[in-house]
Amino acid sequence: MMRAFVSILFLGLALAPADAADRTITVDGEACSFKVRFDPGKFSEKQVRDTAGAILGSVLPYPDFAVHPTTDTLTPEIVAADQAACQQSIGRSRGLDLMDIPGLAEFRARKTDQTVDTCAFEAIKGRALVPGANPKILLEHAASAKACGHFVPALENRAGLRAFWRELVGKRCVDNSDPARCRKDSLALEQKPDADELIRRDVIGFDWTNCAIEFLTLNQERERDEATREALQKEFMRRFRTKANCDD
Repeated sequence: MMRAFVSILFLGLALAPADAADRTITVDGEACSFKVRFDPGKFSEKQVRDTAGAILGSVLPYPDFAVHPTTDTLTPEIVAADQAACQQSIGRSRGLDLMDIPGLAEFRARKTDQTVDTCAFEAIKGRALVPGANPKILLEHAASAKACGHFVPALENRAGLRAFWRELVGKRCVDNSDPARCRKDSLALEQKPDADELIRRDVIGFDWTNCAIEFLTLNQERERDEATREALQKEFMRRFRTKANCDD
């Protein structure tokens, strides 16, 4: 995404010559490092750094959720702690001193909402993964309930869950480079001492999750976010002399 803007990074060079008192800061983005030059007599370094970080970097809210392997046994306490950690970037973003650039405040608000939504989703999944949890917890993710609700009765039918899971494994492995090996490795879960519980977790953690994540606002609004960030980057680079150094 950042590479697309390298060609416009020198838009600010047509402005007045740089003053000797100008200051340069470095902001790290996902694939590029940016040097931003500004006049400290007109702008505070914190405001320039915070704004550059929001537009060129990654200081806006994002869901920093934990990833637990199927073998991990979750507890309500772990799920609650994970959700709190997931949303920490929201608190940090409130301290940003952002410039009045059209669309930036709205973009921060949208990224905040997306983070809350994704962290709530991860908490729902985590609660459903706690041993003995009611599968109906998954229906609390209302956005995916219609498309992915069929997993709930399958999870409630413990006697038929293995057969349901085997069908899912078959579908997973169709596009694998080695479908037979994929099925063999996946079905090896049945040989574990706690196979029933691990299979239940696998259905929730893999199949239900892959069905439901499509409905996260973070994914639903991806194209809109990319267009917004592109517009914000162009405006920022129009105002400030900016140079990028991108990874190969």
